[in-house]
Amino acid sequence: MAKQVDDRVRSTRIMGAMIDGDADEIAAKLSARYAPYLRTGETMPDLALFLRIGGRLLDDRVTTLVAADGALEQEATDDAEPRALRESSATGLRERVTFIRNQVIGIFGDAGLRAYALWEPLPSGPEGLESYAANAVKALAEPKVVPVALSNSAKFDTAAAAGELRPLIDALHTALDRVATERSQLSTAQLGKNDAMTAHDDDFVAINGLNEASARAAGRHDIADRLQMSRRERGVLASADEPAGPVNPAADAPTPGPVAPEIEPGMPGSSPFRD
Repeated sequence: MAKQVDDRVRSTRIMGAMIDGDADEIAAKLSARYAPYLRTGETMPDLALFLRIGGRLLDDRVTTLVAADGALEQEATDDAEPRALRESSATGLRERVTFIRNQVIGIFGDAGLRAYALWEPLPSGPEGLESYAANAVKALAEPKVVPVALSNSAKFDTAAAAGELRPLIDALHTALDRVATERSQLSTAQLGKNDAMTAHDDDFVAINGLNEASARAAGRHDIADRLQMSRRERGVLASADEPAGPVNPAADAPTPGPVAPEIEPGMPGSSPFRD
């Protein structure tokens, strides 16, 4: 469980336990304080139940948040196998293209590289490599210019070379699609967690703020002090080392969170739509 989530679970449980245990006393003292202001025919609402219902709502919010955090962790774990398949597929295709490219250089020289779309160096990224190899296959299968071999005895089967590359290109394409799918699912899971955290924090600020005010109005300043919200992080109770005081308004900003993980390092040329 992520630390941000763990902090919210702990704060929600602490708040819930305190309010659930002292709701009756707080409600009784509030009722006694407000009773003189009831008008004819009015009755005092069940304040203790009202406080407890707010705790139940936050329990639901934190349960949703924990589930969303778990779903994100699972999606991150699921990414490993498709990425490994992408790397192995790219390696296989790169080795075969390099082999064919060396053959063409030896048989035709630079003219062969140009004729078979192999003149440029191989791209470093898997997406670029897929496109490079696909262009080479097209040029090998239907060359616009047939280069002259440097030696009359040299032979090169362009159809066979293209045939060797096609299944390797297909394998890489499939692997790239799987990585793109996993990335999309990871992005969706991250958005789900972000939404769950924002929903929790919004309700925590409102409900816990009400609980703190109710406890203070009932004269239970000891409870109110322990229910003070953090000035450093939204959606959690203040830690013991935080100075007392009003909640920093900046902490009421929506909880930040990346929409999706950054592209893994060491993969120049990786596309954000596939990686």
